[in-house]
Amino acid sequence: MKSNRHNLEDLWAMDRTGVEIFRDTMSIQRFKFLLRCLRFDDSTSRETRKAVDKLVPIRDIFESFRQNCMQHYSLTEFVTIDETLGFRGRCSFRQYMPNKLANYGLELFGTVNAKTFYTSNLEVYVGQKPAGPYQQSSKARISLFA
Repeated sequence: MKSNRHNLEDLWAMDRTGVEIFRDTMSIQRFKFLLRCLRFDDSTSRETRKAVDKLVPIRDIFESFRQNCMQHYSLTEFVTIDETLGFRGRCSFRQYMPNKLANYGLELFGTVNAKTFYTSNLEVYVGQKPAGPYQQSSKARISLFA
């Protein structure tokens, strides 16, 4: 829908300028309530965990997604490594990639089935990681195939 930069009230507008599927799915009050209540992270301990992991606000849900992808799919011989995701939002590890169609984005490295486009394993490049359990070499991506 390319509606990520629109005002919420404009998306739910009743004067034919809003997006009908949003109004049909739920009210704007319900959406705002869910947005306020939805949290993936414990903000009280985030700062101490951020010292060892830059992906700390979404680490739990990211690891759960990654484990489910690896557990429920076996790769065939048609495997490739995909690597970027266009993103212009605020993020400390957003990359500038002048040779890509989307100049700004997140650098994701994933083993993907080339025929079905199913992701089996995924790694987010967050820049230089501090020493700790999530530190990996940024030079070799061999860990994706393990």
